[in-house]
Amino acid sequence: MPDEIFRLSAEEAFEQPDMGYDEFDSIVDRSLSPRSPDVLFEKLGMLLHGVDVARVLDAGCRDATHMCEIAERFDTLVWGIDLVESNVELATKNIVDRGLSERVSVARGDIQSLTFEDHAFDVVWCRDMLPVVPDLRRAFSECARVLRTGGHMLIFTNFATDLMEPSEAERIYGPLGVCADNLSSGYFEAAFLDSGFRIVERERIDGEWREWREEKGDGHTSRQMLRIARMLRNRESLVGRVGRKDFEIELADCYWGVYHLIGKLSGAIYILRKV
Repeated sequence: MPDEIFRLSAEEAFEQPDMGYDEFDSIVDRSLSPRSPDVLFEKLGMLLHGVDVARVLDAGCRDATHMCEIAERFDTLVWGIDLVESNVELATKNIVDRGLSERVSVARGDIQSLTFEDHAFDVVWCRDMLPVVPDLRRAFSECARVLRTGGHMLIFTNFATDLMEPSEAERIYGPLGVCADNLSSGYFEAAFLDSGFRIVERERIDGEWREWREEKGDGHTSRQMLRIARMLRNRESLVGRVGRKDFEIELADCYWGVYHLIGKLSGAIYILRKV
């Protein structure tokens, strides 16, 4: 990202590109061949390779979608926890519906205070949930405790970039319960390094998965952008129908998706090893 704003006169700014619009568009619209979120499962597969009857903890499992896919892809035993009771109820139903009750289980729980025994797991999976954890150091310490020596954490998380304005951060952090410090890569990395982990791999994803969903998937972020426009234009009526709380949560979540796609938030994958 350039450090200085590129400034032009109006005459310069509105003249046609030297190569013409058609060729220019064909160049800048060319796909970068974005990868899908399956990247995370591929990395998990590498961590589980050679482990007999692997035991995986999904911390912040929501509706058990990822837990079930882990169990089906890798024939593992998977435990999940989530703070939200309605998520646990939905996860329990989904596990039963997919016939995985013998290998997948879920309970209400907090990553900051895990109820599992020491050294219980081979891998802890944390996908896009650590930004809302109030005490990140305590969470990482608990994850280190329940991992066997040499076990791994596989993390997908997001960080705020220099493009994020304070008012934009406030717009999404408050309604989504995000802890601002957790979106600083420096703070985030200090928390796990202080908790007995070392970095095996760190990979910037930026908005790549969002690009993939636009090009190959369901165009989710485009729909979120359109939803923002409608919600802002019809705020009073919608608040009256769905309530202020649910309105603000949904609006913030839509902004989160758009900010992620345009670089105000940047995704990252970490593989950490317990030492």
